[in-house]
Amino acid sequence: MVDTLVSEIHLLTVQTVRTPALATGRDFLCPMQYFLSMVLTSIMPLTTPPIGPDPFRYRKYKWLSFRKLAQFYLPDSNHKVAEVVFFTTVVTWDLDKAARHRLLIKAVESEGVRVVEGVFKKRDAKCKKCGKNYKTKQEKRTDVNIAVEMLKLAHLGKYQRAIVLSADTDLIPAFDAVRELHAGTKVSVVIPIGKTSKDMRKAADSIFQMTELQLSQSLLPDPIKLSDGTLLSRPATWK
Repeated sequence: MVDTLVSEIHLLTVQTVRTPALATGRDFLCPMQYFLSMVLTSIMPLTTPPIGPDPFRYRKYKWLSFRKLAQFYLPDSNHKVAEVVFFTTVVTWDLDKAARHRLLIKAVESEGVRVVEGVFKKRDAKCKKCGKNYKTKQEKRTDVNIAVEMLKLAHLGKYQRAIVLSADTDLIPAFDAVRELHAGTKVSVVIPIGKTSKDMRKAADSIFQMTELQLSQSLLPDPIKLSDGTLLSRPATWK
């Protein structure tokens, strides 16, 4: 869902450091010579309490460059983002929201981001106030997709540190599995604005705190000009 600052955005980046030896010779991936890192992010909480009285305060940050945002969590300037994978789910019941979400997907794809989509499934829920049952929709597969990607890339030797931007404790078993199966692999966590998680702090090897300044400095160009000349403009409601 995109109208809560892209509900359940998940981002994965792979970053590398090129050593002088590799810079002068043939390029190949070596876990001892390359530092590789993965970044996953969930930005859903940014327009929900306890942010503040204005529910639309963070709307302008929906037009977000994940590559720029990832730069804030790299260890130093020698580390370069090599790949970004965006995990998200597009609504099917609101055509306007879906159109804005698809526009965002095109925008991030224009900067080389790979997109992995989940699905929404109907489920039964009960109102806490009146006790009545009702139907709602729940995003599915995203956590599983992230866990699979983390394990797959770790197995392939593609990274040594995962940086996860989320307070979602459902991801903790994936962290543990990656570190158990791949000795030396580390997991860092970036806590989203307005969120806290003692469990995530305990589960992570290191912690960052996302800030509004980071978001304000990570916006996509507006408009974006594609290779075929098409212009992608930020939706008016995101300004």
